[in-house]
Amino acid sequence: MNGLRSRLGSLLSPPAIEDPEGRRIARILYPITLCILGLMAASALAVAHPRVAPNPEIAWFVQGIISLTLLGVLGLVRLGRVRLAGAAFSCGLWFLITLLTWFMGGINGPTIAIYVMVSVLAGFLWGGRGVVAFSGLSVAAGLGMLLAEGAGLRPPPMAPLTIWYAGLVLVISVVVTAMLIRISLGATERALADARHSERAAVDATRAVEAGRARLETRAREQAALAELGQRALGETDVDVILSDAARVIARTLDVAWVSVLERLPGDQEILLRAGVGWPEESIGQARFPMSLATQAGYTLLTGEAVIVEELEREKRFPASVGLKGLGVVSSLSAVIPGGDAHFGVLGVHSDSRREYSEDDIRFLEAVANLIALAIRRARASHALRSREEELRQSQKMEAVGRLAGGIAHDFNNLLTAISGYTNLLIRSLEPAHPGRDDAEEIRRMAEQAASLTRQILAFSRRQVMRPEVIDLNHVVRDAESMLRRLIGEDVDLSTNLAGDLEPVRADPGQIEQVLLNLVVNSRDAMPRGGSLSIATCNEPGGSEPRVRLEVTDTGVGMDEETQARAFDPFFTTKDRFKGTGLGLSTVYGIVQQSGGSIVLRSRPSQGTTVEIVLPAAEGRVAALRAPAVAAAPARGSETVLLAEDEPTVRRLLLRVLNESGYRVLEASNGAEALERAEAHQGTLHLVVTDVIMPEMGGAELVERMKHVHPEAKVLYVSGYADDALGQRGIVPGDEAFLAKPFTPEALARKVREILDAPTRD
Repeated sequence: MNGLRSRLGSLLSPPAIEDPEGRRIARILYPITLCILGLMAASALAVAHPRVAPNPEIAWFVQGIISLTLLGVLGLVRLGRVRLAGAAFSCGLWFLITLLTWFMGGINGPTIAIYVMVSVLAGFLWGGRGVVAFSGLSVAAGLGMLLAEGAGLRPPPMAPLTIWYAGLVLVISVVVTAMLIRISLGATERALADARHSERAAVDATRAVEAGRARLETRAREQAALAELGQRALGETDVDVILSDAARVIARTLDVAWVSVLERLPGDQEILLRAGVGWPEESIGQARFPMSLATQAGYTLLTGEAVIVEELEREKRFPASVGLKGLGVVSSLSAVIPGGDAHFGVLGVHSDSRREYSEDDIRFLEAVANLIALAIRRARASHALRSREEELRQSQKMEAVGRLAGGIAHDFNNLLTAISGYTNLLIRSLEPAHPGRDDAEEIRRMAEQAASLTRQILAFSRRQVMRPEVIDLNHVVRDAESMLRRLIGEDVDLSTNLAGDLEPVRADPGQIEQVLLNLVVNSRDAMPRGGSLSIATCNEPGGSEPRVRLEVTDTGVGMDEETQARAFDPFFTTKDRFKGTGLGLSTVYGIVQQSGGSIVLRSRPSQGTTVEIVLPAAEGRVAALRAPAVAAAPARGSETVLLAEDEPTVRRLLLRVLNESGYRVLEASNGAEALERAEAHQGTLHLVVTDVIMPEMGGAELVERMKHVHPEAKVLYVSGYADDALGQRGIVPGDEAFLAKPFTPEALARKVREILDAPTRD
């Protein structure tokens, strides 16, 4: 039964046709043909009654022809020949109607209705052209039959048309017309539905076009913003300017109320608001946020991915974002600013209304973040290059000054040795009440000041002769404190803050004392109306190598950036003429550098100055504090001493001092002459006092060759040259067998006696 029902259903349904137009014709033609066939079958019995059709044979003949035509139409439709079936149906029906009208009474109401039905059906099948064609044929046929009837040419009707037959034709016409109307309404509904679908499709397409245009405009605006920012970044090396420009460009391009550029601080504990838009001005460079998953910035930085917050009040990931909530932020977008091994920070945008950030927004923000990262790396590289260039320039300048200072120092030290030595001899020979003694004392003081100036020149050029020891900075500060208090006066309050567990350092205690003296004098001069001065020591935290820090801080007038940039330059001073040499800070700089340390100056106008010195910690026992020098009897002896000195004035002074001290002296003006005198000497030679640098043969070569002549002789080097010049000749200035010019006669006598009395080394 189900199979029969299925086959019957398939016969009553139009076949599947791929061509849309053919499928439409089949949907119209197939049911109409089936309906007419059904009406033909139902009317077969009716036409057999004489009251319906006086000539049933003719009626059956006509119905048979119609039925065969309709069956042929159905067959053509089933075969897929839809257009041919439509043409056969329309033409056959029109021809049959015209033929019946001609032989069965001419034009009347039923035939006109059938003609109209055929025209309408032709319209459904063929469109407007079908209506025009079949309407024209129907009118032409009707007019022809009327003219023929008027002229008496039409034959008499084969049988009178009964009212019943007319009614039957009318029923068929009405049913078919109703079906056509129903089909028309369905077609109209489908057309309207198609129209609405097309309209919706058109609207969707329009919206898509508008959205696409908007996206293109947004991308073009973002690309223009990136190009603008990139151009600015190429010409700028100040990181703060780059970040501020980026924040403004982002705010303008994305139309947001706030932009934040956050920097990851060392230690990975906090994030600093480095730049931004919409934030209070005082918070830029000051506001800090915890770097944790509880804040949006910390979450973004730790996950390394872009984060979107559509509604901050409902956000569960960042309970600690109270700062954003307090500002009225509703929606946010943040992205990481990459920075190699450790990200530089976070770039964030925030709006005061709910906003759905798009993929284009994310890509734009990430592109700006990458551009910022490149600009930062470029700025840092440029800054490092400038720093290295400045260091090289400073090094070259100091090298040139140092060479000049070294050469000048040698000549000055020889002169000062002679001046100081002969002055001391003169003072020794004068009675305290002698009128010339005060003049001689003044000459000695001036010589000492000249020697101090020479030492400062050598210090800032890092050529000072150093005698490093393992020392405790606290001891140096405490020993110098009373002197410093007298130096600064009563209107300056001096305080010390010395760490109890301070690591020792290796440095020349005298030079460190000189550093303290110079810094305190500068601080005193910067506080003409008094103030506070503090000296502090501590162990430097962090780093793989332990370091020790010494800080001197004052509340003086401070320095601007231009002055700070030149503060360590030799002979640069802000003091009045004749009130400063410009060597104070440059001397400090040279001593610290020569001691292996570093120095940093921090100052702002009207807010005082802090000088921070960092020295590497040293291992070993702290050297004993030097006892104050006390007057002692002149050191004397009777040993034989070989003196080698190329400067005649200095040589005569040394000869006189050694002779007056009781020694037998062999005098020579250079190393070669000294070697000849040593070879000619037959007795014991106890000591060689030699200048380091001399013509023909220097002191080091002389000592080396003396080992083969008088190996028993001990050695005392004297020199007025700088540290590096001695080091190039293998002389260690810090060694006990060395005496730097200028020196006093007493110092020479004590040093000679000290070396002669020292045990002989194997």
